[in-house]
Formats: sequence, C-alpha cells, structure tokens
Amino acid sequence: MEKTYALESDGSQAGSQLQTVTIDNVYDDYDNPTSISVTTSGGGKNFQKVTTNSYLASGLDSTYSQEKGHLSETTVVSKRDEDGDTSYELSSTRTSSFTYYTSGYLKGLLATKTSSAKQRVSLFLQYCLS
Repeated sequence: MEKTYALESDGSQAGSQLQTVTIDNVYDDYDNPTSISVTTSGGGKNFQKVTTNSYLASGLDSTYSQEKGHLSETTVVSKRDEDGDTSYELSSTRTSSFTYYTSGYLKGLLATKTSSAKQRVSLFLQYCLS
C-alpha cells in the first residue's frame, strides 16, 4: 500500500493524506502476472484498474507459452467511482489477443495482435520478417 500526502512547512512535513494506492498481483508457476489489480482512493473518488492475462497461446504447448511469457490474451477493465461509495459508475474494457508462429525458425515470435475496446473498434496487426 502506498500513501501520498500533501506537503506542509515548505515541503519538510507531511500534511493531510491525498490518496492511497493498493496493488494486488497474482502470478502463475512461471512468475507471469495473471492478475494485476490497482485501486486508487482519494478526494472522495475511487479508481480501479484490473488486468487479467492468459498465457495459453494457440498452437503452442502450454508449458512453452508460460515459460516464454507469451500472452494469448489480456483484458484491462478500468472503473471509476465518482461519489466514493465503491459502486463504480463508469467502466471501460479493452481486450488484446495475440498469436505466435508455431513452427520453423519463427516459432514463438509474435505473429498477430488484435485489440478491441467495448467491441466497437478493433485493430489487427500482423508481424512478419522480411
């Protein structure tokens, strides 16, 4: 937990508390972060960002994917509570998925990335070596 304070006496003393930031992380057996939650509270408002990661890349052995830290999908949910009651009135979600080359000298290199926010906008990138 991290606490931030206003400065008083020309910056030599901590004044009133401005915000509190709490970070909770969950890792898999290969030390890849599977869940990252950051909650910031202060000024009568709360903000939360939760990232969920999956490391089971299609076409690659699950152990290989996890050992190399190859994401198959990541989802970030951002929430905002305007009145401090932790009901989180505003929310947005962004999801990105990844594919990798599965054989040959490119095996394990990023092949595509697809991102979308609220399913309205989608971005597709394909990576290749020349």
